[in-house]
Amino acid sequence: MNLHQIVSGAISSVNPFIDAQINVFAGETENASGVVTPSYEVVDVTGQLQPVAWKDLQQLDGMNITGVNKKFYVNGNYSAISRITGSGGDFIIIDGKKWMIPCVLELWPDWCALALREQLST
Repeated sequence: MNLHQIVSGAISSVNPFIDAQINVFAGETENASGVVTPSYEVVDVTGQLQPVAWKDLQQLDGMNITGVNKKFYVNGNYSAISRITGSGGDFIIIDGKKWMIPCVLELWPDWCALALREQLST
């Protein structure tokens, strides 16, 4: 049961959904000089951008992550970096700003809440 989808109508009257693009890590290539270039699959999504709650700030503080942090609720499952699976490194573009996904705060079968950290450039 997708609880996020069920309550999204009520929530969107207070905090509207916004358009974004999630760049999902799709692998990397290495040229003859040994330079590694990541590649991404771009996925158009809508979600809700919210301030980070105190509990989430504590989790991010434990990871020693500083900067401008937000929380993004989105249908689907996306990931932070996982060295074990070789996945992650996803980032999101919202209003032309690039946000790294350092941590997945909530992961459910149909939706997730992502911690976002603003990056300097797109």
